[in-house]
Amino acid sequence: MEVQEGLNKLKELVKEKDIAMMCSVHEKSLISRPMATSNIDDEGNIWFFTNEFSAKSGDFKRDRHVCLTYSDPRENLFISISGSAELVYDEEQLHSFNMYLQDEWFPNGLEEPHIALLKISPVSARYWDHQDRRMIDFYKDSLNEQNDKPAEEGYHGKIEW
Repeated sequence: MEVQEGLNKLKELVKEKDIAMMCSVHEKSLISRPMATSNIDDEGNIWFFTNEFSAKSGDFKRDRHVCLTYSDPRENLFISISGSAELVYDEEQLHSFNMYLQDEWFPNGLEEPHIALLKISPVSARYWDHQDRRMIDFYKDSLNEQNDKPAEEGYHGKIEW
């Protein structure tokens, strides 16, 4: 898949998905947290609001590797994005991103103390889009991938930068 085509596909897939599960390295294990997506930019970076002193922010200072997963079981759509995390302090960007679904974490909105942006720069993304199929095809595609066999066209894709 060409880079621009991959970016467009990623934006299309993530656009309607509000919540990602973000998996990061916490101490010596992996931990996942729900995160409300605020923006996906033209370069494919995915943005979230965060507290600069949260536990996850500390995790990213030690190990920037993350995995985001989005899913919509009703649509049989599953997305996995691997990348690196970076805290960004930019007042202009803070005001340009969507704070939809942020009330629970940031009741004072952009006036919340220690609010920052979390930028995820994807390295690769995979998606499973089985509109007319059941989860068995996900397993089948995974087995094909492990055996270095191509997945069925139209049901599985890999996006790399």
